[in-house]
Amino acid sequence: MKLPTYFLIFGMILLIGCSQPQATGNIIVEDVMPAELVINETPKEPDVVINETPEEAPAPPPEPKTVTIEVSDNKFNPKNLVLNAGDTVVWAHNDVYEGRAMPHILEIPAFKVKSGNMAPGDKFQYTFNEKGKYTYRDLVPYRDEMRTGTIEVN
Repeated sequence: MKLPTYFLIFGMILLIGCSQPQATGNIIVEDVMPAELVINETPKEPDVVINETPEEAPAPPPEPKTVTIEVSDNKFNPKNLVLNAGDTVVWAHNDVYEGRAMPHILEIPAFKVKSGNMAPGDKFQYTFNEKGKYTYRDLVPYRDEMRTGTIEVN
């Protein structure tokens, strides 16, 4: 026995309509608590308080400067300095005693640097980039004394 085509189509529609619902993208919530039972709680204060004050940006490092130490009367003037990292020291030879040029050879032992033999008017310079306390000295003794000074770098 052969069934007409419309019976087959009707049967298929009937089967599709009775089958389990397919997910359609809509969310169906079944166990919803009635509105009168929902407890409206106020939010609790956080256990950690966050400092909302913005931190101040660190101050920029000072601009490098150049400081001159005058070498005269067989002395350093000034003898001791306090500088910032990046500052430069210039030793200026202005030492003439009774018309005679006094010799000077400056050394910074920590950095193993020397000026060489300085004549009046000569300059020797060094830039201190590392923090610390450093001694400098004149390698030409005067009356059997070594002339020294210190540079402290912050």
